[in-house]
Amino acid sequence: MKELLNYIVENILPKEANFSIEEQIIDEAIIYNILVSHDMVGILVGKEGNLIRAIKTLLKASPHSKNQEIVIRVDKMEEAK
Repeated sequence: MKELLNYIVENILPKEANFSIEEQIIDEAIIYNILVSHDMVGILVGKEGNLIRAIKTLLKASPHSKNQEIVIRVDKMEEAK
């Protein structure tokens, strides 16, 4: 499922945007932390969170989810100084 999430995010964000996805599996939940630059957070979350909710729905509909809870967190990537 991480590959599906990566594909979706890759096609939503502009080509020059850097992001990374971390996956954690805890009991019956899969937690995805998506790290993006500060100015890309709004694009990924969408108006009132509709886009990120739609992404979560797609992941839950995937046959690989096996009735597991899906949690998606979007965080700002640390800027290199």
